[in-house]
Amino acid sequence: MRRNGGAWPITLLLLAACTTQGEAGGGNDSGEGATSSSSGGPGSASGDATSSPTAGSDGTAALDDTDATDASGTNGLDESGGSETGGEPNGWPYPEVPNPDEAFGFDVELDFADTPVDGCPPGELVFAGTPGNPDVWNGGGATCTEGVDVSGQWGILENIDFALPSDDIESLFVLDADFVVVRHVTDVGIGQGTSNGTSMLTVGSRDVVFYDVLVHDKKDLALAVIEEIDHMGMVWGCGAHRVWGIETDIQRMAGDSLRTGANITSPCPDVATDLYMVGSTLENNGENPVDFKQSSGLWLVDNDMGEVGSVSSSSGEGVVTHENSQDVHILRNDIHDVVMCLSGATSGGWAEYTEFRGNRCANAQLGISNRGGTVEFSDNRFENVAEPVLSGPASQTETLDQGGNTVDGAPL
Repeated sequence: MRRNGGAWPITLLLLAACTTQGEAGGGNDSGEGATSSSSGGPGSASGDATSSPTAGSDGTAALDDTDATDASGTNGLDESGGSETGGEPNGWPYPEVPNPDEAFGFDVELDFADTPVDGCPPGELVFAGTPGNPDVWNGGGATCTEGVDVSGQWGILENIDFALPSDDIESLFVLDADFVVVRHVTDVGIGQGTSNGTSMLTVGSRDVVFYDVLVHDKKDLALAVIEEIDHMGMVWGCGAHRVWGIETDIQRMAGDSLRTGANITSPCPDVATDLYMVGSTLENNGENPVDFKQSSGLWLVDNDMGEVGSVSSSSGEGVVTHENSQDVHILRNDIHDVVMCLSGATSGGWAEYTEFRGNRCANAQLGISNRGGTVEFSDNRFENVAEPVLSGPASQTETLDQGGNTVDGAPL
C-alpha cells in the first residue's frame, strides 16, 4: 500500500505479517500500531467533506401509502422507493436515510478500489487519510487468522476473509475512528464458540460504513437453546454516531445479528445515535436479528430478518426495542418465522417512539407486541400471524393504527 507513490513504511513491513495463503498476520497483541499509508487512487472525492448529515429524528422523509413487501419478501413499493421527496437521489435506494456518499464525499461502495494488494492487516491499523484522499488497506482476498483494531480517520479496509481459529476472537474493532469504510469483508466461524462476545464492534467512532460485509456461524446454536452464549455479529456501541450497514449478511449468531448501545447496567456516557441498517439479511440466530438498547435515531429499511425461536435468553423477537432506545423507524422489512415481529419491551426502560410501516410480518404468534411507549403502524401485511397487535397497559402504551394494514389480505 502506498501514498502518492511513496515507499512502504518500515512499520508496515514489520507488522503486516500474514499472507494471502492464510498465514498469521500481526495480531491484536502486536506491540505497535501501524499507520495506513497509501491513498486509494483516482475517485470522485470532492476533498471537502468534513461533516455528515443526519436523519431527521422525526422521520421527515415519509413513505407513501403503497403496499408493503410482497409474499416473496421483495419490496412492494414502486421504484422510487416510496419517498414523498421522490426517487433515489444519486442512485441511493433508501431515501429515508442519509446517503453516506454525501458525508464522505465519494462513492463508499466503488471509489478508491484500484490500489496495490497489501494482504492481511496488522493487529493495529491506524488510518491517517484526509478528505478526498483516504488511506486504503486492500487485503486482495487474503485469508487472515488474526483480528484487527482500526482507529484514526479517513480510511478504507477491504477485501479480507477472516478465518479465526476460535469463534471467541473478535475479527474487527473500530475504536475512536472517523470516516472509515469496511467493505467486501467476511468472517465465517466454525460454530464452536463458548463465551459471550462480538465479531465486529464499533465504539466511540463517527461516520463508519459496513458495505457487503458477511458474518456467519459464530457459536453453537444448539447450545444457545440451553444456555445464553451472547455472541453477536455486530455491535454499534456507546459513542457510535452515524453508522451504516449496507447490504450486510449476518446469520447464525448465538446472540443477535445487530445490537446497538449497551446493557442498561452499563450506562452509556455518550449514547449511540443515527444508526442505519439497510438492504441486509439478519436471521437464523440464537437471539434476535436486531436488539436496540441505549441508542437513538435507529433505522431498519428493506432488510430480511427472521428464522429465530424462543431460547433461554430470548423470546424470539425479530426486532426488540428496550433499555431506553429512542426514535425507532422500521420500514419495508420482511420479518418472518419468529415468535413476534416487533417487541416493544419494558426491560430497562421502553422506547418512547417506534414507527412500524410498510413491513411484511409473516409466520409469527404475535405481530406487534407493545408493552411500553408509542408505536405507530401502517401499511403492514400480517400473514399467518395468530395475533397481529397486542398492546400492554394503557397507562404506559399508545399503539396507533394509522391505516393500510392487512391480515391475510383483509383489512386489519
